[in-house]
Formats: sequence, structure tokens, C-alpha cells
Amino acid sequence: MIVLDLDLGGVDSAAALAQLQQTLPARVLVLTGARDADSHRRVVMAGARGVVRKEEPVDVLLRAIEKVHEGDVWVNRALIGDIMDRLKGGSPPPDEHSAKISSLTPKELEVIATVVRHKGAKSLILAESLGISEHTLRNHLTVIYHKLELRGRLELYVYAKEHGIGLVNS
Repeated sequence: MIVLDLDLGGVDSAAALAQLQQTLPARVLVLTGARDADSHRRVVMAGARGVVRKEEPVDVLLRAIEKVHEGDVWVNRALIGDIMDRLKGGSPPPDEHSAKISSLTPKELEVIATVVRHKGAKSLILAESLGISEHTLRNHLTVIYHKLELRGRLELYVYAKEHGIGLVNS
């Protein structure tokens, strides 16, 4: 298992990924500060089994390491869909929703999944289900609304159903 920083002192380590995998029979998880889906897609297509942004909490990084070590992949759903389309030979048109969705963290996706699963539930129920405080839930929802350009929980629920996000936890 290798955790590879995508930006090694200003040098893009993605080029070394193929050589690393030829030399060592290890699964690679990429750690990156890059937010753009293109760089994430590029490293996954080059053989990385997962991508974690540096801004993620330590527990997310540890869970990603655990999952990749077990043989799973750790990438967001929008990126998986895009990669599957590319593998089928199609090149999907740029989608503003994919970019928005790919900006969501695993915790934010978990919050969305909880909103979808407990549609119409009060904040206290959602927070308890997530094991967080109502205040923390409000903070997560505020960030999610901003990223997805939504105005509230009902819009979030409809958006999640329309775009297939939050339907299954990471």
C-alpha cells in the first residue's frame, strides 16, 4: 500500500505512478490538494485505487487507506461515472453538476445520504443518525448548499434524487 502525494515539491508525481506500479505490486492511494476532477481522473486512469484531498479530515484519510488496502476503490461517485463512460468509449460532455458533486467530501456525501434516507426528518434526528451535533449538521448543510448552489433541505433532497447522489454511503 502506497500513499502518494500528487504534488511532490512542485513536481507532479502522476507521471511516476505507472513506473511505481511496475516496480512494486502495491495499491496506490493518491493524496492531493487539487480540487479539479481532471487531475483526479488522470491518476485513477493511470492506476491509482483512490484519491483523497489534503483538506479531508484524518479519519477520512485513514478510512481511505483501510479501504484501498482491502482492495476497494476510494473515489467519489461522479468520478466513477465519468471513468466508466470513458472506458465504454464515450466522452461525456462537460457537466456543471459533475463538477459540483465531485467537490463534495465523503462526510458531505454521508450527510446527503442521511437527508435522503430520512426525508423530512428534523435536524436532531439527522444529527443523531450521523453521530454529530445539530450545530455541526447545520455547518455541513451550509457548505453543501453553497457547493451545490441550493437554498435548503428540500432542494437538496430533490437535487440528490435527480443526480443520484447520497443514495449509497461511501
